[in-house]
Amino acid sequence: MVKYSFGSHKNVKKTEKAFYQFRLKFPRRFARVRQSRESTGDNISNVNNCYYCFNSAQEIDKCKYIFSGGWHLKDSYDIFDGGTNSELLYEIVTSGNNAQKVFFSVNVTQNVYNIEYSNECYSSSNLFGCVGLRHK
Repeated sequence: MVKYSFGSHKNVKKTEKAFYQFRLKFPRRFARVRQSRESTGDNISNVNNCYYCFNSAQEIDKCKYIFSGGWHLKDSYDIFDGGTNSELLYEIVTSGNNAQKVFFSVNVTQNVYNIEYSNECYSSSNLFGCVGLRHK
């Protein structure tokens, strides 16, 4: 670090440029895709027919735009942090395990079914536009 003087913006930019030139000398892995068929993304394993899936593993099937999908996630679209054994999810942020037919919802967790436009609902079913319900 003594070799590089970071006392001015000019020196920082010069060091950044040198670092990027140094990085070009080494190969980079494109994506980590293991045992997956007809799928794109990175850090996926045992995934089938998925498009743009990231950080997802184990038996995810027919999904698109998934980040951090749980095991056995099926037929879902645009999910962040999908739960295990879940299916038919659309536009979800954080669904818990065993979620089915959940649309446009945030943080609906643990055994939820047929929920739309809801937030913070736990172990509930047949909800529309609800917030903070438990076991309903």
